[in-house]
Amino acid sequence: MLKNKIILLVAFLTSIFLAACSSGGGGFFGGGGNAGPPEWQAGSPEADVMDSTAFVISRLNKQGTVYCVAIPRGNDAPSPRQVQDGTDSDDTAVPNGSAPTDNDNFSSLKIIGLDYDTDYDVYCVAEGTTSNLQAAATKIEISTDVRNTLFVSDSSGNDANDGSIENPKKTINGAVGAVVPGIIRIYVSAGTYNENVTLEDGLSLYGGFSADDWRDRDEEDRENATYRTFIRGVDAAGSGSGVRVTGVSGDDWILEGFVIEVHHTGNSHGVNVADITGMVTIQNNTIHGGPGSNESNGIYIHGTNSKTLIHRNDINGGASGASSNGIYIETAADQNIVDNNINGGSGSYSSKGITITYPLAETSIITRNNISGGSNIMRNHGISLKNNQVGSLQVIISGNYIVSNANPVIWDESRGAFGIHATGTNADRKIQPRIFNNVIEATITNQGFAYAMYFMNLAGSPLVYNNTLVVQGGPQGSSGGYGIFAVGSVGLETYVDVKNNIFYCQPSATFVDYAIYEGPSMVSESNIYKNDFYGWEYIVFGTDGFRPQTIADLIFGRPDSDGSTDVDPALSAGPEYDLTAASPATVTQGGDDLSGVPSFPEDSGNGVKLDKKGTLRSVPWSMGAYERD
Repeated sequence: MLKNKIILLVAFLTSIFLAACSSGGGGFFGGGGNAGPPEWQAGSPEADVMDSTAFVISRLNKQGTVYCVAIPRGNDAPSPRQVQDGTDSDDTAVPNGSAPTDNDNFSSLKIIGLDYDTDYDVYCVAEGTTSNLQAAATKIEISTDVRNTLFVSDSSGNDANDGSIENPKKTINGAVGAVVPGIIRIYVSAGTYNENVTLEDGLSLYGGFSADDWRDRDEEDRENATYRTFIRGVDAAGSGSGVRVTGVSGDDWILEGFVIEVHHTGNSHGVNVADITGMVTIQNNTIHGGPGSNESNGIYIHGTNSKTLIHRNDINGGASGASSNGIYIETAADQNIVDNNINGGSGSYSSKGITITYPLAETSIITRNNISGGSNIMRNHGISLKNNQVGSLQVIISGNYIVSNANPVIWDESRGAFGIHATGTNADRKIQPRIFNNVIEATITNQGFAYAMYFMNLAGSPLVYNNTLVVQGGPQGSSGGYGIFAVGSVGLETYVDVKNNIFYCQPSATFVDYAIYEGPSMVSESNIYKNDFYGWEYIVFGTDGFRPQTIADLIFGRPDSDGSTDVDPALSAGPEYDLTAASPATVTQGGDDLSGVPSFPEDSGNGVKLDKKGTLRSVPWSMGAYERD
């Protein structure tokens, strides 16, 4: 009797085990426990479209295969078996795709060859591992756009292709040459492109796409081999640019996601904005100016109607045998240079982070950048201003970290470390920058003179408000430091408005350091109000003999200078040079309220003025680039 009961129990358990093992999901040892077809998990299936290809992503409750077809919107629905066969309701082949699930029951498939500018119904069914097909197809609605993009792949392309997502071109110029009306952009996948590229009339260029999947893009991790899209401009006759932008457009050009370097032996420009009418956005690129023997520039801008937004790039002026510039603005309309790392390069004669030679208005802004003069040890400028046209150069320079380091050994007025260097030429070519919230560091390594700001014959009045100026002249020979060096002449007067700044001197070993140098007095005199002067031999060195060494002497000679101090501001270490908890109240609460200055940076929502970090300024204002009440 007991034996029979045991036999019956074993038979019962065996039947349960066999049923579970035939359930399509792996039974006791697989993912799933029922014998029916797979079921869609929440949110599945879903689809997106890129060019003429639909990408369908789905997840099942167990392993299986997903099948999809694309049918013009509104046509009769196919049966599940027709979907599996890749046909419509009339058994006619239509664009389709299929893919098995992975170990996590995910499926990713493509439907290629869709018509442009068309609405589609995509029908999908899933089948388990034991041929148990779903009883009804699930519909997703998608639409393709009009054709507006060409695709380029160094690894899989061919210039004989049509440039679609599945049949990309091989070279960028192959795509440029295939542009027809309606095409507004070119997508380029990772690879090396040895060519000089010209973008005309608003044509945009995007890099940073994986060569394996157009949906996988990272324009910020540009040195990652998966995304590195390298335009290496060649030394071709008549072309000294890696990328040249030219023409007329009512829409923005966009250049994004590339590593660009030019190898031209003449004038070489990583990017050349060449007399456009319109706006070009240059963002998320690494740009190198190359080895031009006469001049090299990371970005070169010219043309009185040329507008740019230069944003979040790493820019190097190159290695010219003469002069190199991170950005050189020769002639231009409004410029916005924001959140970049800019290095002047290694030009043999001079290197400059940014050079401007045109009267840009207050609508042009240089803000939140890290700007280095580069590595030339003789003539090193963070920012260089020289107005060559009638008008007033009033560019706003705010919230930047500007550094210049040099070791010229032989002294003349053209040599040294200059944070901001500005020189005028004519009375009708004024230079009046608005300089706010910057940390400017000028240093001499061994021998020479360092200038946080150098102003010569400006025929105008720069506004210098709430900056932190850190200066160190050289420790040997004829060396010294200047916070502001201001010199004028008749018709080219230089009057500097100096408020709320911290002048921090790390004294030179062999020469006198001047916080402010003025000369001659009738054509160059500073309005000095509520600044902190620490570590200087002279607060002002005037060629008329006015040379105060103490705050009392300064106020006695210029009563309007009341409110200044000469205490140690107790700054944090560089490059921030921020105020700290140890900073005295005479600095953290000793500044003037400049809320009424229209061009001072402010929060766009409430109009409250900001410091270098974007912190709201509050009364009483702090001196220097940072607010700390």
